[in-house]
Amino acid sequence: MALTAVVTKAGVRRIDVGMSSVSVTLTLTDDAGPGLVTTHSQIFKAGMNIADLAVEFVRRMQADIDRYKAERAIFNSAVFSTAVTAMQNGLAV
Repeated sequence: MALTAVVTKAGVRRIDVGMSSVSVTLTLTDDAGPGLVTTHSQIFKAGMNIADLAVEFVRRMQADIDRYKAERAIFNSAVFSTAVTAMQNGLAV
C-alpha cells in the first residue's frame, strides 16, 4: 500500500480582533485513491509566527496517518477477509 500525503491550506476564519483560526487539510491517498481527508484547525493570534503552528499540525496529522495505516492493515488482512467470507457463507437466504 503506497501512501501519499498532501497538505493544503483550508482556510482562515477571524474569531476576534487579533485572533483567527487557521486550517489545513490532509489528503492521504493510497493505491485505491483518496483514503483519508481530514482538516485540522488551530488558533493564530496577532504577533505569533504562523510557522510555529506547524509542529502541532504535523503531530495531529501524523496521528491520523498512523491510525489510518493501522485500520487499513486490519481491513486488508486475510483473516478479516476469511471472516467475512465465513459470515457470508453462514447466511441462509
